[in-house]
Amino acid sequence: MFKRLTAALFLSILGLAVPLFYFTLWTEGEARPKGTLVVAIPRGTGTLGALQLLRERHLIANRWTALAYLRCIFPGKPLQAGEYGFDNRLGPREVMLKLIRGDVLLYPVTFPEGRTSFDYARILEKAGICAAGDFLAALRDTTPAQPMHVTGGTLEGLLYPDTYHFPKMYPLKRVVGAFLDRFERMTASRRGDLRRLTLDPYAWLTLASIVEREAKAPDEKPVIAGVFFNRLAAGMPLQADPTVLYALEMRGTPVDRLTHADLQLDSRYNTYRYGGLPPGPIGNPGMEALDAVLHPMKHHFLYFVARSDGTHAFAATLADHLRNIVRSRRLN
Repeated sequence: MFKRLTAALFLSILGLAVPLFYFTLWTEGEARPKGTLVVAIPRGTGTLGALQLLRERHLIANRWTALAYLRCIFPGKPLQAGEYGFDNRLGPREVMLKLIRGDVLLYPVTFPEGRTSFDYARILEKAGICAAGDFLAALRDTTPAQPMHVTGGTLEGLLYPDTYHFPKMYPLKRVVGAFLDRFERMTASRRGDLRRLTLDPYAWLTLASIVEREAKAPDEKPVIAGVFFNRLAAGMPLQADPTVLYALEMRGTPVDRLTHADLQLDSRYNTYRYGGLPPGPIGNPGMEALDAVLHPMKHHFLYFVARSDGTHAFAATLADHLRNIVRSRRLN
């Protein structure tokens, strides 16, 4: 009886050992391309489907042998979807480990300061991370940012501008989460300064986004922030062109240059028609603009007009402002 049990156990071990030995030591017999081989495992492919893709690219010799290896050595460990890069020298065991760990390829994607969520959506789509429309739809879920008391309807303004490293086919929640985590980490030390202002955190973002779009020269950001604070204190409309440009983009009719008719647009984002701040940010400000709103320059300016070099001429009176406009147009 004991001998029969021993023989059965030996055969069982041998039955597992043979395919595992074959899988683990397989290194020849298939021609692989030289260099790094990129393989995409789409979501929902399933284990056998993923192994078949690896087999077709000559990364494993047999998908059933590979499946037996997975079930024996890594029971319950799924293969993760994504885009992988495989060195030509990797053996099948190392190939499987990459998929189990999810060591996907990462791509650097840069999001400039002041750009809108529409711009960011196009950048993500061009980089192959996700579809632009899907990203914009995901931003309409403002639940993750409720401590900010979001009233603009999207996460615009909370997408901290920086360089991120994303894998392709990345879940949208993780893409958005990366932006929000970076924003929280970068602005946490500024929350104390907010208590000095009469603005709540979301209004801080909103005004900073306007300053970011208006100011081209970094040293003018505190000056422009001061202008807007002066106008708000005086009960004057902000009359900021970028807010109208954003309103038009929201409506799907973006323009490069505003006309007089555009300034009549009936939108709460049109700061020519409506006083105070717009309902939410009109872009994603960087730290310089955020700091400019926290520490605006104290002055009496109420107006500014752009010069040809991107800087601005500031004025405290309408008469001076009109003279600056004439001078600017003459120079331009």
